[in-house]
Amino acid sequence: MDKTFVWRDLFRRKHVISRLNDGPFQPYLDSFATALDGQRYGRDTIRRAIGAADHFGRWLLEQNLDWTDAHGTTVSRYYNLLGRCEAGDWPHRLKELHLVVGFLDRAGISHRPKAIISPTPVEEWLCEFDLHMERVVGAAKSTRQRYRPILSRFLGKRFGSSEPDWSQLAANDLTIFIQQEAAKSEGFGRKVPGVALRSFLRFLVSKGLVRDGLGAAIPSPRQYLYATLPARATEEQVRKVLACCLNGTPIGMRDHAVLLLLVRLGLRAREVARLTLDELDWHRGVVRVAAGKTRRERVLPLPDEVGTSLAAYLQLARPDSADRAVFLQAHPPYSPWSGAAAVSQLVHRRLLQSGFPAKPWRGAHLFRHTVASQMVNAGASFKDVADLLGHQSLATTGIYAKLNLDTLASVAMPWSGGKL
Repeated sequence: MDKTFVWRDLFRRKHVISRLNDGPFQPYLDSFATALDGQRYGRDTIRRAIGAADHFGRWLLEQNLDWTDAHGTTVSRYYNLLGRCEAGDWPHRLKELHLVVGFLDRAGISHRPKAIISPTPVEEWLCEFDLHMERVVGAAKSTRQRYRPILSRFLGKRFGSSEPDWSQLAANDLTIFIQQEAAKSEGFGRKVPGVALRSFLRFLVSKGLVRDGLGAAIPSPRQYLYATLPARATEEQVRKVLACCLNGTPIGMRDHAVLLLLVRLGLRAREVARLTLDELDWHRGVVRVAAGKTRRERVLPLPDEVGTSLAAYLQLARPDSADRAVFLQAHPPYSPWSGAAAVSQLVHRRLLQSGFPAKPWRGAHLFRHTVASQMVNAGASFKDVADLLGHQSLATTGIYAKLNLDTLASVAMPWSGGKL
């Protein structure tokens, strides 16, 4: 059983302790303080959070409310009442309020009103399609999440909130929608709506609801696969961004290890976020990358530079945690990263810090292109590049052929158009 945290030790003045003991949050003080201590929040944070809870509770009483109402619009009203300080920061009574609200919610003390809303017929179809993509097609969660809003817009425009009449689905509906979606996107993102809609049509065909071949009406936006060079960083830019992390701080040590996994092994952001301690084989000097996008595990060598940085982070900077994730958030409660976005945001911040151009957005995938570029220019085969990056098809790796500029120059035809 966890030891109860003595919150009274946080306050020097007896009248403050007496006020808290007589306040509306008194029944929950011990469990709240113990919960925050268990999540390794600092003593100052716990003290401020207790003060925030007491102030919020007294305001609730003034409004003829109680702790069951500490959610949603009630919390928003309280935030709006106190507002922001002149410097744009929240008043001290609001800074830790999210800890109070979260505690009340997890403990089942506050009761969020759960409106019973029946799903629309379109939503029911989208749920069934999502289940089909997961169990039959085996599509990744990220893929299904990318398809859903696109399909929701299409079905909403075509059928509204009514039960879809699939017999009325016409080729012109598909063509117009894809053209509208493509006009709002750029690059390879213009192809995603068409891919999503074709997947949905195959699902409807499998259920005998539409005729096969309807998907031919979906136009494919023209893409010039080899028109541009993949964005990549130079060796000097890589050196600068790594140097930004060499400040001796725990965050710097963590970010340095993350960046080395990206710039030396070409891992995807999601693969870094999901990396666990069990996947680091120190005796063999390898790292196992769990099956993800391609549903295939791969084993990669762990270079000395990368291993040294990882070991330094794990021994000196990683917060104590029972969680097996390698990388944790730098602030309490020291949770693992939820996904790839956290890694890409980390990279973007460090790139800006190192003086890398801010626009367009640059995230973790920049270094994946960088690794491929370095390998191709060093004479590595496409098979070697594909094995390292985890590509299923060499056609995917083929985009890096144009990065070997010296070889391309030797086979280029002379320009006959005169001086440019």
